[in-house]
Amino acid sequence: MPEPILVAERLSRFFGGLAAVSEVSIAFARGEIHAVIGPNGAGKSTLINLLSGHMAPSAGRIRYEGRDIVGYPPDRIARLGIARSFQRVNVFSEFSVFENCRLAAQAGLTSSMRFFRSALSLRELNDTAERVIALVGLRDAGRLAHALSHGERRQLEIAMTLANSPKVLLLDEPLAGMGADEAVVIVRLIEELGRDQAILLVEHDMDAVFSVARRLTVMVNGRIVATGNPVTVRANPEVRKAYLGTEELA
Repeated sequence: MPEPILVAERLSRFFGGLAAVSEVSIAFARGEIHAVIGPNGAGKSTLINLLSGHMAPSAGRIRYEGRDIVGYPPDRIARLGIARSFQRVNVFSEFSVFENCRLAAQAGLTSSMRFFRSALSLRELNDTAERVIALVGLRDAGRLAHALSHGERRQLEIAMTLANSPKVLLLDEPLAGMGADEAVVIVRLIEELGRDQAILLVEHDMDAVFSVARRLTVMVNGRIVATGNPVTVRANPEVRKAYLGTEELA
C-alpha cells in the first residue's frame, strides 16, 4: 500500500449516548480510491464530516501529511488540500458553471488576495475555472447551474472541489439520484481523478463501488467490521450478513 496522506486513528463521535463513529482507524493514499460502505446510519457521512472539519471528533486523531488537524476549521482544511462533496448538490444555482468554479478557486486564496484584489483581474482564477470545467467534461461554461441536469450539477460540484488542486477528495454519495447514463459519466470521472488524488468514496451503488475501488471499508453501527480489497470484502461472512447479503454475492 502506498504511504497514506490522510490517517484517522481511533476516531469517535458521540451524540449523547449514541456513538455515530466509534474508534475508527482508517488511512487513505494518493492514487487510490478507498470506498467506505455500509447501511444507512452506519456513520459514513459522519466520518466525512470529521475528516473535513465540519464536525469535531469526541476522541481520536486525524493526521494529514503527518500534521494533526483536529480542531482545524473546514476552510483551513480545504486550503491544506482536503476537499469534499455533499449528499445534496451544493452549487450556486443562479450563477453560471464558470462563475461557480471561479468562486471556488477564489475561496482558496488567502484573505488579503480574496478581498483586496479584483477577482476578474486574477487571470489564474479564470484559468483554473476553465481547467476544472474541461477536466470534468462539462460543456457550455456560460450555462446557469439551475439549467443543468442532476448529473451535470454533480459534475459541477466535483469541478468546484478540484479548483484548489486538492490532494484528497471526500465524495459523499456522488451517484445519488442519477440515471444510468449520468452515473457512467461520474464513475469514469472518479476513476480518472483517482490516478492522482486520494479518494474516499461513500456510495450505495455497489456495482460502481466494486468497479472503481481498490480498497473497501465496511462500517456498521459506527464501527468498522471489515477492510480489504474488493475480493476479500465480498467473501467476508460478517459483511454478507450485515450489508451485502448472500444473494448479491452468489
